[in-house]
Amino acid sequence: MIGRHPAWMLVACLVLCPVSSASARQGPEGRPEGVGRSPDFGEFSATSTASSPPPPGHPGPWGRSPRPGGLLERLGAPLSHVEDDDGRINTDRPSFTPSNATVPAGRLQVESGYTFSHDLTRTSRNDEHLFPELAVRLGLKDWLELRTFWAGQTYSRTNRRADGALLSRNDGPTNFLAGFKWKLSDQDRWIPEAALITDLAIPTSGTSPNSSDGIEPVLFLLYGWKLTDRFTLAGSTGLTTVFDRGVADAPLDDAFEQFSQSLIGFLSVRERVTLFSEWFVLARTNSAVKLPQHFMDGGILYQPTPNIQLDLRAGFGLGDHPTDFFAGAGLSFRY
Repeated sequence: MIGRHPAWMLVACLVLCPVSSASARQGPEGRPEGVGRSPDFGEFSATSTASSPPPPGHPGPWGRSPRPGGLLERLGAPLSHVEDDDGRINTDRPSFTPSNATVPAGRLQVESGYTFSHDLTRTSRNDEHLFPELAVRLGLKDWLELRTFWAGQTYSRTNRRADGALLSRNDGPTNFLAGFKWKLSDQDRWIPEAALITDLAIPTSGTSPNSSDGIEPVLFLLYGWKLTDRFTLAGSTGLTTVFDRGVADAPLDDAFEQFSQSLIGFLSVRERVTLFSEWFVLARTNSAVKLPQHFMDGGILYQPTPNIQLDLRAGFGLGDHPTDFFAGAGLSFRY
């Protein structure tokens, strides 16, 4: 388990990391990419952040234009239908697996969305809403991005199935994540395009049941292979230390390690439309929840312009313990 002092040392390393702006990357299209949910994968609340798949391997329907320059030009850049020199937008949402590609140097990317989840037991039902799932990503180098993510405010209600009576409510802000994504390698035959996320999950409220008791280190190793012009296979391996709030009579739940593994496939069916299907699992050590939790989800990504993406997704838990059903939608821009 990673303790509190090493976590603060990691904060200092992140803050003092010598980074500077770099010239624009003339990135080739057709690179393999991964997908995403919030890297703060504590108790799963169907919050996904996901990534765009790679483009279909040809320039696309927009033509070509240089990267936007002035302020007004940059603000209006996402609306342009002209192909961007940096290729199409590639997001960390809506899937659990974050993208294995970094934001191009000098570019700003904003992603947001909403998730609804539903869980049914023999005696109760729970409905949860989460918004705005806000991610802000800034390209510092061709191989490095600065990233923040806040899943947002949770609104949760548990009602008795028999008469609908309110049993409990679970409202409050979630943790705030800040850190970096580091590019590790480009694809070379069977060597994947790979990246590493190093984040810190920082508590946002001393009273929120959805905010942890301490700073939580979050690591994600991301990798993917572009197998054909239309299909990409990607995955992630994650680790975090979770500080669980207020688990009565279960002292081992005060802090525990949680591992994740995911696998996702992207299929480009049109110039601007891509489908994805994903499996992921959460497993804990030193926790009252002993069994791993498995999930499946899928969705559609639509890019009306090279710098705008709309997404829809839905999924479900496998077995008795995970969330029965979750669904969401999102919108992302690149400037």
